[in-house]
This record gives sequence, structure tokens and C-alpha cells, in this order.
Amino acid sequence: ILLMPGYDFPNLNNKNYSSTFSHKNEKASAGFYKVLLTNGVNVELTATYRTGIHKYTFLKNKKPQVIIDLLHRDETLDQNIRLIDSNTVVGFRISKAWAKEQIIFYAIQFSSNIKRFDYAINKQFIKILNAKQKPQGALFEFNDLNGKPLLVKVGISSVSEEGALTNLKTEAPHWD
Repeated sequence: ILLMPGYDFPNLNNKNYSSTFSHKNEKASAGFYKVLLTNGVNVELTATYRTGIHKYTFLKNKKPQVIIDLLHRDETLDQNIRLIDSNTVVGFRISKAWAKEQIIFYAIQFSSNIKRFDYAINKQFIKILNAKQKPQGALFEFNDLNGKPLLVKVGISSVSEEGALTNLKTEAPHWD
């Protein structure tokens, strides 16, 4: 499940949303990774067995955004994302690569309420889907965090969205 923090994402094209970094600006140790992206976002990552915990520190006076790209990496057979409350989304991704039908369910919870939520269709961000459209990703925008970090928890499950939510709540019930 690819998440990317940044600012003013025009669309879901990875040439537009990706950011470079310098190895001088990264730190890695067992269970922890930190990098300062060229776009100015400081990223810190850690994980439990089935939950990733992200910490994004954005530049002040910029609109903090995070995108999820469900088409990234291998051939995507089916996918979905839906907002279930002001700071939580759930969904699934079915892909084909090392397995013929790899299914992953996810639950993502943000420490701040989502101010803007747009779906990605044909790499463009839109507000509302029609009944036949399957979102390929999404854009999340947050109010100015005034230098405070945005924490993100991502739970996964091979069984269900409810399983991903349970893993998130069980393995990372806190924001530490």
C-alpha cells in the first residue's frame, strides 16, 4: 500500500508525486527508518507485525497532503478505498505478480481529521464516483498542522477490512 506525503499534488501520476532524497538525509536501524525528502517532508517509519506507523513532519504554512496509489508496483486486478469516518479509510487491493491473486485488505487511520478527500480515477482527482468507477487511489488533505507531525497507522490483513482494523487497533492502539 503506497502512501506518499507532500504538497499540491496535481494528479496520481508518480512522475508528479514522487520525491527524491539524499542518502545523507536518511537513518536506518532495526525497526526504524527516517528520511528527509527533497520535497521538505521528514518521514519516520516503524512497524509491528501487521501495522505500519508513519510520522510525517511537513513544512509550516503548506497544505499537508498524502496520497495513496493503489495501482503502484505490480498489475492491479481490483481495488477499492472508502472513507469510514473523519480520519479513517479502509479498502483492498488485489494484484498479480509473485502470486496469481494477491489480496491485501488495509485500514488507514490519520492522527488529524481529513479536510479534503478525493478519489483518483484515470490518475485525476475527483470528489464523487459514479457506480461503475473503481478508485485507483485517493488524495487526503489536512489543515495546517503548524509544525506538528501527522501520524498515520496502516493495518493490513489477508482476510478482511475488519481484520485490518482489528490489527490496527490491537497492534497500535496508541499514537506513540
